Amino acid sequence: MPDLPAGHVRRQRLTDLLTPAAGVRLVSLTAGAGWGKTSCLVAAAAGLKRRLLWYTLDADDRHPEVFLAHLAHAQ
Repeated sequence: MPDLPAGHVRRQRLTDLLTPAAGVRLVSLTAGAGWGKTSCLVAAAAGLKRRLLWYTLDADDRHPEVFLAHLAHAQ
């Protein structure tokens, strides 16, 4: 999981929206580039008291078997 950038502005409303997700096994967050997805997830994850897998998709991750292999390895 990356560190929060210097000068991060905490957006409590968005972080609170992710709080109920703490009980689920998978969260997927999508938005445009530069919208603060990473910062929002890092801020929400900081308060969790459980194991966490951080997996970032990129252009090379188009194959479901690659994603599933990473998930299986994290178990």
